[in-house]
Amino acid sequence: MDYAAALLDQTHAFGELFRAGDPDLAIPTCPEWNLNRLFRHYGRGNRWSAQIVADQMDGPLDPRAVLDGKPPAETAAAIDWLNDGAQRVLDAVAETGPNTPVWTFLGPRPASWWVRRRLHEATVHRADAALAHGGEFTLEPELAADGISELLDLMPAVVARNADAVPLAEGQSVHLHATDDGLGPTGE
Repeated sequence: MDYAAALLDQTHAFGELFRAGDPDLAIPTCPEWNLNRLFRHYGRGNRWSAQIVADQMDGPLDPRAVLDGKPPAETAAAIDWLNDGAQRVLDAVAETGPNTPVWTFLGPRPASWWVRRRLHEATVHRADAALAHGGEFTLEPELAADGISELLDLMPAVVARNADAVPLAEGQSVHLHATDDGLGPTGE
């Protein structure tokens, strides 16, 4: 999968949902957030991770210290800011070197780790925006499957950081079932 191209595509699609929406539109999947806050969160997150990579940080970056961390007020300029942030992630990885270790919330990882992470952040928040608009949301099967794989990779860290998270009780399991046509037993 070409994570870089997918990151740019998903970011662009998210920007178009922002353009088409009311900035005050409530985001039911992110309680107490509106479309504008979701947009700022995702856009700043790209610049945050790009700065971590570019500076080869070995510790977290305070989100308030992100360079150019606030979008312009005008919609078209804000969307340019959003798209530029995704490109900054790719540029930082290319300039730093994809295998250069940098800080992540999972511990040190290769800089390229951030491209996949930001891609799946884009897909999730594009889904948030699409659903808030009352629209449908689908992903290509390969991208959706990779998103599930990434989530499973992140789960131990999420559980460790969230004291309220309760792992499954002994004997319980989670079943994921793909609904794409023609998968047969592969969809299980």
